[in-house]
Amino acid sequence: MKMQKLAITWYGHSTFVITTPGGKRIVTDPFLEQNPMCPANMKKITAADVILVSHGHSDHTSDVPAVSRATNAPIVAVYELALWLERKGLANVQGMSIGGTVRVAGLEISMVPA
Repeated sequence: MKMQKLAITWYGHSTFVITTPGGKRIVTDPFLEQNPMCPANMKKITAADVILVSHGHSDHTSDVPAVSRATNAPIVAVYELALWLERKGLANVQGMSIGGTVRVAGLEISMVPA
């Protein structure tokens, strides 16, 4: 079976959709509606296997709820941010610590210190 190639689509600022060779769709830092760099036809993400959130600034989190609800994808974020997202009513949120690794949606995700 021939595997797909890695595909990375930039939505502006820090929002990317990464499609793995196995077909998993990873969304990073969803900032779409108010993002002036995001093309109008890309303001909605309706398919994702996991949402990764790097930190709590609004230009990295503002569209996490919309993408989460549209896709039912689990959200992975640093522990304290994960708690905040859960308090905002989001489900299927996985917190992790710097240096840690979690398995979610068939992927292994590690948070490596910069």
